[in-house]
Amino acid sequence: MIASSTSRLAPNLAPAARLRFAQRVRHLRIRVDRLRPGIARVVAALAIACVATQALGAAPWPEASYSYYADNQRASRVLQDFASSFGLTLKMSTEIDTRANGRYNTATPTEFLNRFSSSLGLTWFTYAGTLYISRSSETITRSLSVQNANVSAIRTALGDLGLIDARFGWGELPDQGVIMISGPPAYVELIERTIATLPKNTSASGQQMAVYKLQHAEVNDRQMQYRDTQLTIPGVASILRNLLQREGNTTKSGGMTVQTNKPLPGPMMPLGGLGGPDASKGGPAPGAADVAATAPAGTRPDLENAAKPGGARATIEAYSYLNAVVVHDYPWRFPLYEALIKQLDVPTALIEIEAVILDVKKSSVEELGVSWGGRLGGVAAGQGPVTATSATGTISLVAGAVGSVNPSTIIADAGNYLSSRIKALEQSGDAIVQSSPSILTVDNVGAVLDLSQTFYVQTVGERVANVTPVSAGTTLRVTPRMIERNGVRAIQMVIDIQDGQLVFPDGQNTLPTVANSTISTQAIVGEGESLLIGGYNTDTTSAAKSRVPGLGRIPILGALFGTTRDEVSKRERMFLIRPKLVALPGSVPPPAAPVPGPTPSATSSTTAPASPADLPSAPPGA
Repeated sequence: MIASSTSRLAPNLAPAARLRFAQRVRHLRIRVDRLRPGIARVVAALAIACVATQALGAAPWPEASYSYYADNQRASRVLQDFASSFGLTLKMSTEIDTRANGRYNTATPTEFLNRFSSSLGLTWFTYAGTLYISRSSETITRSLSVQNANVSAIRTALGDLGLIDARFGWGELPDQGVIMISGPPAYVELIERTIATLPKNTSASGQQMAVYKLQHAEVNDRQMQYRDTQLTIPGVASILRNLLQREGNTTKSGGMTVQTNKPLPGPMMPLGGLGGPDASKGGPAPGAADVAATAPAGTRPDLENAAKPGGARATIEAYSYLNAVVVHDYPWRFPLYEALIKQLDVPTALIEIEAVILDVKKSSVEELGVSWGGRLGGVAAGQGPVTATSATGTISLVAGAVGSVNPSTIIADAGNYLSSRIKALEQSGDAIVQSSPSILTVDNVGAVLDLSQTFYVQTVGERVANVTPVSAGTTLRVTPRMIERNGVRAIQMVIDIQDGQLVFPDGQNTLPTVANSTISTQAIVGEGESLLIGGYNTDTTSAAKSRVPGLGRIPILGALFGTTRDEVSKRERMFLIRPKLVALPGSVPPPAAPVPGPTPSATSSTTAPASPADLPSAPPGA
């Protein structure tokens, strides 16, 4: 046999080589035959161990060796002796007449029961001190409706009770609120009776609607244009929706969504081929997930399951007429929504931002610098080195050092004294106030002032065209935040300043250039104090003409009776920012709530959910 096999495998070998090849094949077969029983025993032991450990919960018998000798005994008698030895009640679906013979020596009682039941085609499970035995052919499948509860929560609860056995089937359809169970009839009926004790829900889908009216926070998103970037401050509805769904491709920065617009969106979009690139930058939203950390124990994981594929899906919408959040979800999740909204819907301080943008002549800046030296108290930091006199508490600028201006100069607590000096310089023509807006905002919400001009650059190609806007000017963005320490209030400001201008060179077809200067800083000022930022130097060249009255108007000859000279005006741009605390958190009374009343499931008066039937109809034309 081996020789014939060798001839088929190696027909071209010499007789001596063929003999050696046949000997090697014989030794290899002997080794394989010796390993087969051991491999079979290992595989059988692993299979028995896996089956034994599939059932959830601890077995009602010790993990010790078990032996039984059967002398032509009926199978029902063997099972009865096994159950009695561990204090269990035997419950069989049908009488089994098969007889057993021989000795059973197993490592554990579970192994004995698995070997004995599998040899007879039986299935077993234990629960509440009862050993259930049935034929494997009696396995049934049944669908149960659980529309009033979370399917995953039901499975967890049944597992904690020791009812779930991984050897039997379990399927879930969370969207339809259906559970499919497969197993012995006693197992399926036991789970069905347990689930039937859950309270019934009158709702067809198991989900209900609730309305949470907000008193302080904004339910809708706030859109804010900052040059070519659109900033979106998310509302409460978007925050809750993002926490549940965890989806979206936008970039968030500090709780603010940043989206860069394409050049000139709308009808003047490029025809193709020369479209401008998109730019988007930002970072993660720090602390955005900390809100859910204080949710009631045991509810946050269930809320996260709502966003999983196949999980119960919640719907959250914003109702702008009432500034309310409308939630469509299961009632057992409403307390979590209420806890989250309570932490988001809190009163905030009202802060007024007064800003003055002025250009001061360079010569007047030196005079202004000498005036700073006479300031008593406070802090003044400016151009060049300073000297301090401890006896009088005066901070003075060194004479002659004012001309070396740093573009990032910041002078704190100098605005109160400079206000009168600025008015005097403005009356004499040495200072020009470009803008003096006053903006009211809430705590931690940015205010934007944009004074810019836009130039459109046209790019033309073969059968394509594109128009790109180029903006330059003064943009001021201030985000205030009230801080209080040891009873002393102060305002922290995050300031972004971009100051630029369009420079048009000589020539008709020459594109302008943009000169931009940017400052981004943070400062903390006390109540009644101001922040002065200066150091932007600008040079303006103008042509001044002078002529002799009468004679200078004579054509051609009039040029002999006049002169023309170029005047260079050097100015310095300054930004005076003064935050003012208008109202403390909670000091402004909220408007009366238009929602008639909460539903019985509500427990809070400030963010109580109301029935959708109580909502007023939308105004005509809405």
